Amino acid sequence: MSKSHRHVLIAITQNRSIGCDIERHNEDLDFNAIINNYFTKQEVKFIQDSNYQPISFFDYWAAKEAYIKARGEGLSLPLDQFTLHIDGNDNTSLLENRI
Repeated sequence: MSKSHRHVLIAITQNRSIGCDIERHNEDLDFNAIINNYFTKQEVKFIQDSNYQPISFFDYWAAKEAYIKARGEGLSLPLDQFTLHIDGNDNTSLLENRI
C-alpha cells in the first residue's frame, strides 16, 4: 500500500512479492539536495540527463520505494545500494544490487 496527497494505491498478489509506491510530483522540492544522498551515481546521471528532471526524480524515488517494499525490508535497505533504470517506455529494471 502507498499513499500520497489524496491518492492511495493498493497492490494485491498471490504467491509472489510485490511492491508499489506513488509520489505526488512537487515541483518546488529541491530534489538535487536529495539525489546525492539516496541515489547511485548512475541513477543521478539518468535523472540529470532526462528532459524533465523533476518528474524523473519522482519516478525513480517511487520505483526505489516500491523495490524496498517488494523485498519486505523497508528503509532498512540503503537506497544507494541498488541501481534502477527506467527506460523511455516506463519499464523499470534492476541494474545492480550491492545488498
